[in-house]
Amino acid sequence: MAANVSVWNASQFPLQLVVNRGRATTISAVNTMTWAPGTAAAGGPGWGAGGPGQGNFGPGDNIVEVSFGPGEAANIRMNLPNQNPSSVQVYFFAGQGGDGGVQWVVLYSGSLVAQGSAGNTL
Repeated sequence: MAANVSVWNASQFPLQLVVNRGRATTISAVNTMTWAPGTAAAGGPGWGAGGPGQGNFGPGDNIVEVSFGPGEAANIRMNLPNQNPSSVQVYFFAGQGGDGGVQWVVLYSGSLVAQGSAGNTL
């Protein structure tokens, strides 16, 4: 069974996401009226149970690029556990001051499995 992947943006800025050198996906900004996190307008990364693949998260080392605007990109290495979850939730939070930094958390079926941060790399 393939895991459902949900990507959430808890920032006031829309973000561009590239997973394992796949195509870029836009994740909308948080709704400023309700503070509900933004989601992908269409498509988005999937899950590869055999490991990370182009455009798919998977168990092992994932290379993720997140940008909140031109010149504000962060490269992230997400090492995800070797499990076969039924769902994956990935949350991104913009660093303070709009410097391109990003914090992130990954949940498998609602349980925290990885987290980290990265600064601006451009």
